Amino acid sequence: MSKSESNIQKQILQFLQSLPWCQPFKIIAANERGVPDIICCFNGRFIGFEVKRPGAKPTQLQDAQHNRIISAGGQVHIVTSLDEVKKITAGISL
Repeated sequence: MSKSESNIQKQILQFLQSLPWCQPFKIIAANERGVPDIICCFNGRFIGFEVKRPGAKPTQLQDAQHNRIISAGGQVHIVTSLDEVKKITAGISL
């Protein structure tokens, strides 16, 4: 059985909080719908992580918000596991 989104989010937050150059935030309620589940400042970069169970896709509203972030120079990644976040963060130069 696959893990719930909330369990995956907890793992990701714990990992990001362990990095000295990262300040993550779990978004519980935002003033706009569709904001990624986890946002962070990672070594001066704005990154959003939309956490999904394997096979699940973002909604149209989420896609629209993600595109707004990308248009403003940020990054958004759809992730299904902590391992994916580790690969993404490892690929960002410090």
